Amino acid sequence: MKSLRILLLAVFALSLLFEGCASFAEMQKDGDTLPKSIEQGKALVYVVRPNPHPLLLVIMPFLLIATPTMVFVDDHNPSSLMGITNGSDYIYFGLEPGKHLIFSSSDRWLVELEVNAVAGEIIYIKQDQFMLIWSQRNYLSVINKYEGKYHVKRLAPGVIMQSDKPKKE
Repeated sequence: MKSLRILLLAVFALSLLFEGCASFAEMQKDGDTLPKSIEQGKALVYVVRPNPHPLLLVIMPFLLIATPTMVFVDDHNPSSLMGITNGSDYIYFGLEPGKHLIFSSSDRWLVELEVNAVAGEIIYIKQDQFMLIWSQRNYLSVINKYEGKYHVKRLAPGVIMQSDKPKKE
């Protein structure tokens, strides 16, 4: 019975020790500036790719290799290539108001996400990667502004091919 009390006391003391070491990250102010500001009459899109490559980090953590992912807007033409993301980076570009398709191409897989761009608003899109046995598959999803700002401030800029989608002629 005495050993049980000592064990419980030790567990309690250790939990207090670890509790004292834990801290919460401070919330960033909403007024923090982002790398690109919104142009008049346009929407701004940030595409973030926070994970270098989940499976490779588990199997070979010394190889921080990521398959490049190309991001297109509205079609797959080379003129619509907005940028290229690798692991742990982001790109940004401006869009005219209206509905647009954002395409993400990695390996042999092409995924799309429809967004409704509103002038003066920022859209944050997250790329998630999943490794299959033979190739990588990626997914796109819209995330909230707090998560989006967090990733943009934490990640490095990717390869930005053009900062605005060219108008269709």
